[in-house]
Amino acid sequence: MEFEDLMHQDMIREAFLGLENGHLMPWDKDLLSCSPLPESITQPYTTREVSDVRESMRLTYETMTVWIEESKNESYFSKRFIQLSRMIMNGVTTMGRGLITLHARGEEPGNVPMSVQDLIGVASYQFRKSHLGVFQTMRSYPEISGRLMMNQIGWNNMLMRLFKTKEKLSEPINAEESVNAEFGMRN
Repeated sequence: MEFEDLMHQDMIREAFLGLENGHLMPWDKDLLSCSPLPESITQPYTTREVSDVRESMRLTYETMTVWIEESKNESYFSKRFIQLSRMIMNGVTTMGRGLITLHARGEEPGNVPMSVQDLIGVASYQFRKSHLGVFQTMRSYPEISGRLMMNQIGWNNMLMRLFKTKEKLSEPINAEESVNAEFGMRN
């Protein structure tokens, strides 16, 4: 191997270490964006039959919190707010599914980054911000108002599902359901 190739490999290795430790330099981001993922990052997801739900939820939470903060600072008059809000909605759905999966396996939801109550809080915020935007744009910007209205309806549906999830999580689960959930079967 040439010296330049060895140096490039070292730079990539250092960038991945920085990524794992939560500290990236600007040049690391560029380097990582065009580098293949090492086996140490993909291996846990390709070798396990049953995924590590908590780890998947943690990774989703890490990225989702960035979008949550962005959406709080974004004007609800913008298309960008709607895009961010929809991405957050997908993240909330994923986190809710993770909680249900843990419950179905008979596992306590300890050490998860967001509880169902946290998810309800995120959904409530997005719902209210969309609702306020609808009223303020109804007559002056009907196109924006329409998008915000569809977003509000999506969050309303999400809130109803989250309250149903909260009820389901409070129910005890029997051993047979737990075994079926482990193997992906439904009654």
